[in-house]
Amino acid sequence: MKPCLVSIALLGLAAGAAAQQDQVPCTSNGIPLPPSADLTLQAGAAPAPSALAFGGGTRAASACDDFNRPNSTNMGPDWTEVDGDFEVLNNMVHTLVNMSRMIHTSAWVPYAGSSVEFDLDGTSTSLVYAAAVLGYDPVTGEDIFVKIQNQSGLPGYDTYGFYHGNNGGGYSTWGGFRAFPSPIPGGHVRVSVDPTGDVVTLEIDTDFNGTYDFVDTAPGLITSGLSSLLGSEYGYGGFGPEFSDNWELNDGCGGAVVEIPWLTKPHSFVDMDAVGPAGPTSVAAIKAAGTGGGAAIRGITLIPNLVGQGGYNTNPNGRALGLLNGGLELVDPPTGVFDSFDASIGLNQLCTEIGVGIGDWIGSMTFEFWNGNNLVASHDSSSYSSSLQTIFFSVPDGFDRVEIYEPLGVGNWVIPELWIETPGATFLDVPDLVAGQTAVIHMSNLTPGARFRWAYSLAGGGPAPTAFGFLYLSSPYNELPAVTAGAGGTATYTGYVPLGLFGRTIWLHGFDTGSFLFSNPVVRTVG
Repeated sequence: MKPCLVSIALLGLAAGAAAQQDQVPCTSNGIPLPPSADLTLQAGAAPAPSALAFGGGTRAASACDDFNRPNSTNMGPDWTEVDGDFEVLNNMVHTLVNMSRMIHTSAWVPYAGSSVEFDLDGTSTSLVYAAAVLGYDPVTGEDIFVKIQNQSGLPGYDTYGFYHGNNGGGYSTWGGFRAFPSPIPGGHVRVSVDPTGDVVTLEIDTDFNGTYDFVDTAPGLITSGLSSLLGSEYGYGGFGPEFSDNWELNDGCGGAVVEIPWLTKPHSFVDMDAVGPAGPTSVAAIKAAGTGGGAAIRGITLIPNLVGQGGYNTNPNGRALGLLNGGLELVDPPTGVFDSFDASIGLNQLCTEIGVGIGDWIGSMTFEFWNGNNLVASHDSSSYSSSLQTIFFSVPDGFDRVEIYEPLGVGNWVIPELWIETPGATFLDVPDLVAGQTAVIHMSNLTPGARFRWAYSLAGGGPAPTAFGFLYLSSPYNELPAVTAGAGGTATYTGYVPLGLFGRTIWLHGFDTGSFLFSNPVVRTVG
């Protein structure tokens, strides 16, 4: 996302790079309104708390929920509805009771330096709001509560508030109720707290084009006294029949997943026809059937779900992997049967690409990419078609496990083929980038003695076709100083991250001139 600033200096990561100016027009600083102008404060008291969220514990520092699951009045195990009631409706979160508030139970991290994001629906034509909840404390009941509100009853939003508690208004000298200079239609919302814990920032990308069109800040959190009452939990608030989607804490949904025409990395192809005859099979047999000496698969777990038994008779194209009587089963079309399942595929190493074929299903599938216990990215695929189709994915931040399920919970499906990245692929390891600090970037699995050429872009992640595969950078891009791999096939680059890059998204990609292979692409937002 581009920050909403009149002018920022874009200095490349390399020391001494020439400065460029990037003009980003925007609207900022809303119009202050008295508390009495907020119609939701005249709607009566908040509902009595129905539960307390967890306090503390060893949980993740980020979280993600795209709400892509069957309609339900139960938000699921990752949420505690502390006030009011929500539901999952049409793959979004829908508020059922005025002044509802829910807390995500799997993430716990100090509020300073954290952010909450979600996509704001713009179709409501009544008094509604959607709110980011940061720093919730289950003992004090306090939090940072930043809401975007529709008071007019027309599509869009005309007001917003830097509040506390559950729609509790400004706190002492901090925050308050404000009006947008002109109504906004909705958009991608980001609410963040600076690392000092004193300034709260609201940013809205009204047209989902990657640029924040509206920005406003509320400093003085510490002097107001609210900061001393805050905790380490995060969530969402709603009023009226409000819809939102794609909630995330601290970039928990990760970088974008790109569907690509073909794998660009060395890989092993697993055709289930090559695994063996129809009947029970094993992970060992599936691994051994992979081309190039076998597939680097750590494990495959098929988890039964409630859809029921199916027959492999839609878009058949050879044998496929399914579940039967609790075990892995090779299923022959058109008469083979299997039990419905969700899949988890573990890999031997960190990968950035994978290909998955889906049979007996027409429609989209949800893919969750994990690195250990951290969700890297979640992606709803393009539709699998009436004939066998493999979709190839690029996940710049790397993953070692993929979870696969049909998002509506109504479909049976099987896996006819897998394309698994092989160990030893060139890997570009970029840490979190912080403006004004030095970044140490590592490259591994390079050709010893060969140069590693790489570049960055502030315009996007391509892809652009080349003679050696896809370059995941959009023009214009700038080449960084090449590094030479040591005898162990590794290299390191140290560079200063300019202050002018704060808030910007940067894409990086590299090329091993010895193996003629691209590295994994990387995307980072500079903090």
